[in-house]
Amino acid sequence: MRILPAGALLLCLCAAASAQSAKDFSPAGAYITAPVREELGQARASEFLKAASSAGFTSREARLIARGLREANIKAVNAAAISWRGVFKTPHGTVSVNTIEQAGLIRRAMGYVPYANFFEQYATIRLQVISARPHEYRVTINGEACPKTKTSTYLVRPGRAKVSMTHAGKTLCSWAGAVFPAREITVECKL
Repeated sequence: MRILPAGALLLCLCAAASAQSAKDFSPAGAYITAPVREELGQARASEFLKAASSAGFTSREARLIARGLREANIKAVNAAAISWRGVFKTPHGTVSVNTIEQAGLIRRAMGYVPYANFFEQYATIRLQVISARPHEYRVTINGEACPKTKTSTYLVRPGRAKVSMTHAGKTLCSWAGAVFPAREITVECKL
């Protein structure tokens, strides 16, 4: 097993938004749907704010970092990616980091380790697609266009869920039903 330096991990976590980036997936590899991503951002921001003052952040700096965490839009620039000194940038402003405590707090808030139990409150939908041409469909879950993934799993809020798969505007398969926290449901679709 190869261990990456903390800076490399941070760069992965801080990558600019793309169609599919590391921030879009749980530690188990499930795609995190938009409502769950929003709640994860809120949890990260709340945890960060609890310790921001004691780490030496001003209230303005803490608000900027918390907002970047909420929006999953914060990145390390300059030396912050590989050391404890540097700048973290959000769409709303930049924050200079001058102590190892400050850098560590931001890195912990951006990671998944403190949130291992967080994902247990959500349901997982696993898609099992049986098709001669598996790449010719689009996935929509609760109205959100979702990418096809390696694991074919998606984290959603518990409650009612609706899944559909379409090709060229035609619905090929759909399912609706109840999903429960910490449980996985398999949706089978024969295309």
